[in-house]
Amino acid sequence: MDFSGHSQNLTHIGARPDVIVECGGSSWDAHGAILTSRCRFFKALLDLENGNEIRKVFIEGLDEYMVEYLLEYIYTGDYDWRKIQGNLTLTEAYMDAFDAADYFLLPDLCKLSEAAFIEMLQTILPAFQYNRRPDATHLFEVVKQVYAWKDTPAGKAFRPIVAGAMHSVQRGLNPAVFIDLIEEIPQLAVDILKFTIQRRE
Repeated sequence: MDFSGHSQNLTHIGARPDVIVECGGSSWDAHGAILTSRCRFFKALLDLENGNEIRKVFIEGLDEYMVEYLLEYIYTGDYDWRKIQGNLTLTEAYMDAFDAADYFLLPDLCKLSEAAFIEMLQTILPAFQYNRRPDATHLFEVVKQVYAWKDTPAGKAFRPIVAGAMHSVQRGLNPAVFIDLIEEIPQLAVDILKFTIQRRE
């Protein structure tokens, strides 16, 4: 299949591209020197190849928009979440970015997405601190979205954060509504208990 019509040049640095990254129906011209110096995923792949010919890297398991986002991050350091949000919620965008960054072995981007998620949570939690029982719809949506990720890297990283948040605000929640949430997501109760025990240690 001819990808040339979809090729996008992410270089802008004057050197001749020597790598073509392909995903789905899109391809991107890139530089092996930049990719291998800034991303362990590409370093592991491209360092195994010799010669001066154009090398191709095929990405599977990720959406094209996410591959483009990651390549732009590698080149520029830009991680503007709006570029990947689209129809996703912010929570889903952070988790999507975390999983993709984990796939590409980009730990700094994982940390950035986790920090952004924590910052978002911190804007929601204060309303629950004084037992006023405000509307928990938004908070519960965030919880459900995190637990929908299940055993992905993002799910494993974000679940303890959510468990800690729910532990801190449980007195401000309507008990019946909180019980309904626990019955819907039993793992949340387990994670809150783990968080409580770890705090005592």
